[in-house]
Amino acid sequence: MSKKLNKYKDAPKKTYELKNRSGFDEYIGLGRPLDIVDDLSQRTAVAIAILCLVGGIIWKMVNGMNFTDAGMFAVGMAMSIIFSFMIGQELDPDRKLGGLIGGVLSALAFAFFGTGDWVVTLWLLWILRMFTRTSGDRHQIGDNVIILGCAAYLGWEGYYLYPMLTAAAYVMESQIIYGYSSSLYLAGIAFGSLVFAKFNVHDNSLNANYLYFLMVVLFIFLPEIRLARYTKAVGDKSYQPISGSRLQIGCGFFLMIIASLSLLHGNKAVMALIPAIMAAIGCGVNLFRALVMKEVNVK
Repeated sequence: MSKKLNKYKDAPKKTYELKNRSGFDEYIGLGRPLDIVDDLSQRTAVAIAILCLVGGIIWKMVNGMNFTDAGMFAVGMAMSIIFSFMIGQELDPDRKLGGLIGGVLSALAFAFFGTGDWVVTLWLLWILRMFTRTSGDRHQIGDNVIILGCAAYLGWEGYYLYPMLTAAAYVMESQIIYGYSSSLYLAGIAFGSLVFAKFNVHDNSLNANYLYFLMVVLFIFLPEIRLARYTKAVGDKSYQPISGSRLQIGCGFFLMIIASLSLLHGNKAVMALIPAIMAAIGCGVNLFRALVMKEVNVK
């Protein structure tokens, strides 16, 4: 009988973690570099965001809004593009176009509905990065401050499910391949932040139209989970292949986040998650295009 491996002790951690960290890498392991010079997708996303920033200011000022309010609106629209694009890169790191499609859809949603909550989006982005490790490193103290701080704040605002989901994410991360055992302690801290949470302070009803919309999103995005196993993406810092299993689990947990928050926190949760939902649609649509064009290699 072969010896049973210990996933903490025997896993080749050098493939998924950086041993020699310096500067911000000592504190922010999940941060990913911005390279608008050599990365066409990032350059395109920034260009679209700038165009929407300028166009949004002009549009609102022509319609009678003052410059300050128009500027705030345009900045929000530009941020929705960037955040949606970044989430798209976590959901499908092999195909960059999906994030761009999601960014454009998110900008349109923001222009007409004013959607998105940047604390929610930042929390979700870092949760995804903790699973996928597309940065090439695991979460450090600064990443945990971001995740736990956002979760505690949202719980204090009355959205108590965020600390619970954060605790669940840490527990799951500790148990999957290349998991970090200290995540179990962080799960306890996340769950403990419920002490500051408020309950039953919001209307948690969910509009039936939003429910149908989320069912369509689920249908569009599901193939991403199946094909995430065959990812060819590498970590930005380690230049080593990321784990397809971790990417699959991250995509699955993403859908669980969308579904549970929508069902338990209602319409407001759906609107806050629009940048992420649009990223999911963009990735799903782009994957369908790639399958039709036979650009997907699962060997």
